[in-house]
Amino acid sequence: MLVLYSAVFVSGVLLVLPVRGRPYADLVDLHLLTSVWALPLTTWHVWHYRARALPYVRRWASRLAGRRFWTGVALVALPMPVLAADAPAVSQLPAVLGGASWTPVGALRGAYLDAIAQAPDGTLVAAGDALYLSRDGVVWLRVDLPVTSAAPAAAAPSGGHQHGPAAPPNPITALAAGQSRVFAGTAQGLFASGFAGPLQQVAFPGGGVRGLAMAGDTLWAASAAGPMVSRDGGRSWAAETAGLSRPADAAAIAYVGRDVFVSDTTGVFAWRPGAAAWERTSSMPGVTRLSPAGGALYASSETTTDLRVLAAGRWTDLGLPAPVHVHHGEVHGQAATVLSADGRLYAAGTPEGVSASADGGWTWTQLGGGLGDGVPGQAVARQGSLWAATSGGLYRFPLAPGGGATASWWAMVLALALGLGVVAAAVSGLDPRRRRGRER
Repeated sequence: MLVLYSAVFVSGVLLVLPVRGRPYADLVDLHLLTSVWALPLTTWHVWHYRARALPYVRRWASRLAGRRFWTGVALVALPMPVLAADAPAVSQLPAVLGGASWTPVGALRGAYLDAIAQAPDGTLVAAGDALYLSRDGVVWLRVDLPVTSAAPAAAAPSGGHQHGPAAPPNPITALAAGQSRVFAGTAQGLFASGFAGPLQQVAFPGGGVRGLAMAGDTLWAASAAGPMVSRDGGRSWAAETAGLSRPADAAAIAYVGRDVFVSDTTGVFAWRPGAAAWERTSSMPGVTRLSPAGGALYASSETTTDLRVLAAGRWTDLGLPAPVHVHHGEVHGQAATVLSADGRLYAAGTPEGVSASADGGWTWTQLGGGLGDGVPGQAVARQGSLWAATSGGLYRFPLAPGGGATASWWAMVLALALGLGVVAAAVSGLDPRRRRGRER
């Protein structure tokens, strides 16, 4: 028990200190595991020695009004002013610019949204039941999809399930915004629009579109026919499926710098222009979200409990943005899109809403409330705020300026802790029973 109590105490103290990254996650696991293991042993110990402990409890209760009791209360209360001076600093919220709450954007309240992007000129583009465009985030232009009689293509295979309100017929689920045009992908094909509308269907041979990635005039699409590429702004298309295990299951596609990545049900692949083929980089199954952020690539899946990042040519497992959950007896994660803003990571699409991390994705915290029943599909950072497209409309979250505890604050806390230890030792030396023992 002494070993367990020591581990609980030491890990708890270290967690109060500004430890970040993988060591912090390991300390959390150690603290929780040792606390759980100590509980049954402590319960047995208290019950087994209850006869010896009761007299001491009665004696302590009879002396509540004594001088030593109030001395102890004073010692416990002494750190409170120091902590209150900068209490939020020990929270993770200032580190992720949190502390505010989500508020709905009135013009899009109640709209079903699944995707959001920002054009190079700053124009916000949201999509779901229609295409919405705004240059200031206040006034929005709605552009509806043209009526089409095409039969919906099969959706990408997924072991996941839907959260939140049901999607409308033929929603826009993929979005790419260029200098002057916006491309929108649905189960019925690919559509394009200028910033003033209208949406028009593009002659796209790939069928249903599941993901889009754009750089200049080059547009990639993950489709029911596999990855397709257009190098002339969407006028002509070519299938690029060499090297893929299951091209018809292509689910997500993304640019990271000049490199292109695509996922199918068997893993993640990188496009090699010299070989004109895809090369496997990961065997993570069922990836439905590929998110470029901060020069790295984040892969997320509903069928596993993993969030992985590809950086410097190496995949690394990160902490989960939200707890796993059980659905029909099966354990599920939740696919999330990741974005980077001011050196922090934000993950949208989890049952927690939007989660934030200040240590590169090792630990996460929920970023405010106010999203209601809407499940965020994607989010972007613009002008000091996060904008989240949800199944209940568009929501905005102002990123609060601030930071964690300063070095001087931590020095003050540590000095106070040492001072309390000295005072406690001095008070224990005033125990009259010990003084009587010395006199004998």
